[in-house]
Amino acid sequence: MRLIYIIGCCLFTCMVFAQSTINRIEYFFDTDPGMGNATSVSFTSGSVVNERSFNVNINSLSNGFHKLHMRSRNSSGLWSLTAVQTIYKQAAPVAAANLAQAEYFINNDPGYGKATQLSITAGQTDLSVSFNAAIDSLPTGFYTLHIRSRNVTGRWSLNAVQIMYKQNAPSIPTNLTQVEYFINNDPGYGKATQLPITAGQTDITFSFNAAIDSLPPGFHTLHVRSRNATGRWSLNAAQIIYKQALPATAPNLAQAEYFFNQDPGMGNGIPIDVPAGQVAATIDVNATIDTLPEGFHQLYARSRNENGLWSLTAMQIIYKQAMPDTIAPLLSRMEYFIGNDPGYGNATPIVFNAGNDLPSFLFAANISGLSVGNHLVHVRSMDTLGRWSLNAVDTLKITTPTSQQAIVINSLLIPTAQTTNPPGDAPAALINSESFFSSEVGTSSVGLTLCAGKTIKLAFDPKGSFTQDNVFTVQLSNRNGSFSNPINIGTINSTSGSIVTLQLPRHLTSGTNYKLRINSNMPALTGDPLDSALTINDIYVGADSTILHDCLNQTTNLRNVYNTSGLTSVWNTPTPTVAPPGNYRLIVNNSKNCPDTAFVGVVLEVATWTGTQDNNWHNAGNWNTGKVPGEKTHVIVDGNSPNPCVINAGEAFAASVQVRNGGNVKTDNNRQLWIQGRCTVLPPAP
Repeated sequence: MRLIYIIGCCLFTCMVFAQSTINRIEYFFDTDPGMGNATSVSFTSGSVVNERSFNVNINSLSNGFHKLHMRSRNSSGLWSLTAVQTIYKQAAPVAAANLAQAEYFINNDPGYGKATQLSITAGQTDLSVSFNAAIDSLPTGFYTLHIRSRNVTGRWSLNAVQIMYKQNAPSIPTNLTQVEYFINNDPGYGKATQLPITAGQTDITFSFNAAIDSLPPGFHTLHVRSRNATGRWSLNAAQIIYKQALPATAPNLAQAEYFFNQDPGMGNGIPIDVPAGQVAATIDVNATIDTLPEGFHQLYARSRNENGLWSLTAMQIIYKQAMPDTIAPLLSRMEYFIGNDPGYGNATPIVFNAGNDLPSFLFAANISGLSVGNHLVHVRSMDTLGRWSLNAVDTLKITTPTSQQAIVINSLLIPTAQTTNPPGDAPAALINSESFFSSEVGTSSVGLTLCAGKTIKLAFDPKGSFTQDNVFTVQLSNRNGSFSNPINIGTINSTSGSIVTLQLPRHLTSGTNYKLRINSNMPALTGDPLDSALTINDIYVGADSTILHDCLNQTTNLRNVYNTSGLTSVWNTPTPTVAPPGNYRLIVNNSKNCPDTAFVGVVLEVATWTGTQDNNWHNAGNWNTGKVPGEKTHVIVDGNSPNPCVINAGEAFAASVQVRNGGNVKTDNNRQLWIQGRCTVLPPAP
């Protein structure tokens, strides 16, 4: 098997000063302001400072080439040589143009647009891709790999160049059998100081303490090499180190102090307690910032030893932010993204329970379309004042290629408690009356229990290309988790991840394996069901009903209308057993605290003849109630109606009939009027 070895440079600093500490690192651009006057770099003091990364401030630099200088100083006042690096500052466009093309070639440039093409993503503005270069036809040896890109304006980037080496390698890397190091003079292969290795190790990347006690002060060269199971030795890795002699014992600290911004003079800062016998100033201090105004400040700290010598002053930039006197603002949004940051507020949303802080919980990230390898997952939140948190970053490793398109429900909120709101209430009222908790999406061990008709919130993450008229539909399975006949419970027109508030249907069959999923229609795509099953409980006390009274002063026992055995029931009247005409509401709860509501109308029905359409008793349009009277309807016929009241199309029924102001009721065709009531007092005229 042929392998490509990319040759890079791995630097590490191993500066050895016997008991000496490095107490300042500084940098400057172009012109040297003098030792100790350049910009300080924050670091942990010590006799050894490993290579570190830090941000340099280039805001004041003009566009073009500049020289970055860096140096360090130890506690004895000795400065290192100044390291120099050429940099280039280039003004960036206000908005980066999308890429239209990317290509690579090895060694010889075939011309712009004629090299091997690389796949890019629509809308991509920078090039950060992994790819397999075609090297099968190349012989063993060194090569130069060139990569470049062109944006939609037709401008080509500079070539990114990488030296690589192709070597015929065994199919399986050969294990290491020996690692050794020496300082300055090579004693011969296999004769240097041995280092421990792990059985089966195929490469060497580890830290060790080199024996330098016998070395004189000054510069030395440290060499490291290894040998594999075939007996082949690696090249020597060499590193310059420096050993500096220090006094046999360092003097104890006698004083330490700190101050903000302006130096009050040596010994006039705010005192710091120093433990007896301490020789190095590494102390945790709670600095008092109550009197500082809001904004950036410089925190300085220094110490003095028992010989009266002061250390250099360490400086750290801090920021004090004023907090409101009231309760801390709640978190209002949480979102995540993988790879490139789409901008604050544009990442995939996650639903969560609002609070002052956010405890850890699980959510399902959509990994469709990700390439094999490591990816960075970023999570952040925003409070109600519009302030964003720092990004929490974790590494996601993809070992198997995934599909290019998928729709994933990443988080779900369900009510923490059931309420007795009637089903006719608006969804917003239901939301405001309940608190929610965030479910741990992605683990099947979590049971999510709620009642039919309740409100839920969910956030989903679609991956793929969706058109502007695409509609996402939220679907609920049956109680066995089957989507053979799904129930559509909500829709949203969108092309990206969103938060949806939904209300479950009323009167579902109780079950423990309901599932949720989200589908799209442009293109048609079936989403992944939520791993966690929903347990849905339901209760149905019965349909709303109307009870008609025969006569005035009659009452009804409402407790006989519905069977509430085994349920907790509440009527909206203190006397449900003797209810006069009126509107009543029954609220019941079962043992799972799931509610249902039924309405009962108790009515003394009175119908007045209007005769506005014709003279037919059986025409509902001739009655002010809009319906034909029945055996419990008290009828009033007034002589002022435009048409007389005639019963000729069938038998007629009423609880009572009152004829007023010269009105009359006639029967034709041998039809009859049956008076069903036995009331001693009739309803008054309206």
